[in-house]
Amino acid sequence: MKAKIKLGFTLIELMIVVAMIAVLAAVAIPSYQNYIQKSYAKAAAATIHKNAQFMEKWYSINGKYTTGSAWPALPYTLSPESGSALYRIGFTSGAYSAGNDNKYILIATPICGTAVANNGCVCFDQDANTVLGANANCTNGGPLCSCTN
Repeated sequence: MKAKIKLGFTLIELMIVVAMIAVLAAVAIPSYQNYIQKSYAKAAAATIHKNAQFMEKWYSINGKYTTGSAWPALPYTLSPESGSALYRIGFTSGAYSAGNDNKYILIATPICGTAVANNGCVCFDQDANTVLGANANCTNGGPLCSCTN
């Protein structure tokens, strides 16, 4: 009598494989989303660095960072530079104090309703300090800065 050869998988084996895939996805998806959020913040930091180079060139030509009591117009005001804007880039409010033309702080504020709305700001100062996920004062302590429209 010939033995019957079974081909295929049992339902239990298939369910175990599906469960293993679900566990891997549960671990991988949040990590991937965190990676994407950090890449958006790093893209904003790269755009800020371009503005910082502009500011240094401005300083070398004019001997100060300001134009009287105002900041010069930045060449890059949105990040990323192409596609849907996620951050607005400008100077921090209160970064200029009368008589102090040798300091600036650039800030990338997340745009409300975008994927980065709750990420906090990205800041950069004339000493080349970059802070990702900052608050409105460009430090890592306290609540994250609010998004803008």
